[in-house]
Amino acid sequence: MDAIGYSLKMNFADFFGAEIEKREVNGIMEDCLVIPMRLNGMYLSKKKGNRGIFFYASAMPTKISQFGQSHYLVQSPKEEIQKELIELGYKPRNIFGFMKCVFRKKEKHRDGNLKKLDQILYGDF
Repeated sequence: MDAIGYSLKMNFADFFGAEIEKREVNGIMEDCLVIPMRLNGMYLSKKKGNRGIFFYASAMPTKISQFGQSHYLVQSPKEEIQKELIELGYKPRNIFGFMKCVFRKKEKHRDGNLKKLDQILYGDF
């Protein structure tokens, strides 16, 4: 078997101050997750070509558990935010999830001449 990547499992309820609120989305009342961004190490980037909401986190290796978990995921907010969290009574490096390796069995029937999608679409083969 080949390791082909990682599977992530995250518990968003473990973020500091996370709450669920009902909001109208496209005319339908939906459960929405509300997470304070600054205290959870998230930031809004408005840079051209890099717009989005980003999150500081670390994947820390651990002994393989009975569930196959190889890493745990922890928040990594900036140092000044970690100090503020301690003052508020929180642990500043909160575990919010786990990672484990994903495996694929080697397939004997595949040949080594697999075509890329763009090659097939444009006839470059």
